[in-house]
Amino acid sequence: NFALDLPFSAWLSVAALVIQSLLYYLSRFLNKTKQSRILSIVIIHIIITVNYFFNSGTGGPSLLLLLAVFFLVVAVADPKTYKYWVALNVLIALGLLSCEYFYPTTIQGQYVSPSIKYGDLASSYCLCSLTILTGLLYLKSNYYQSQRLLHSKAEDLEKINQTKNRMFSIIS
Repeated sequence: NFALDLPFSAWLSVAALVIQSLLYYLSRFLNKTKQSRILSIVIIHIIITVNYFFNSGTGGPSLLLLLAVFFLVVAVADPKTYKYWVALNVLIALGLLSCEYFYPTTIQGQYVSPSIKYGDLASSYCLCSLTILTGLLYLKSNYYQSQRLLHSKAEDLEKINQTKNRMFSIIS
């Protein structure tokens, strides 16, 4: 964003990076994972909402970023609460679109040239793709790890069952 002469979005991204780093520290080293997850989801939604108004609304990358956050929220939120986070994400997206539709003057930050707009959209697309890819790899890794553990437990149970059958045959 700095290279594309979008200083507001760039500083907003720097702020997001600093905040997310602090939340990572809170989660990993202070064992405050639940609080960190909640704060992270809320703060990211706030940052993207602010970015929407100052970075061209539907003409900018904010809805694309909001969609990537939607995926991440579904991937990392507790199963009991993710439906609320998903509802929040969808309501924010619909609220932003409605706000822009009914009050178009609230949207600022028109791009000064098409190349800057396409550069911003392309970099945001790459970031979203990388985010989704990382999330999918994480989910698949956990799934395969669970499958390996399940298969191992099934083999152990089969061995125990065979031992039990041998013991009963010896006893009988």
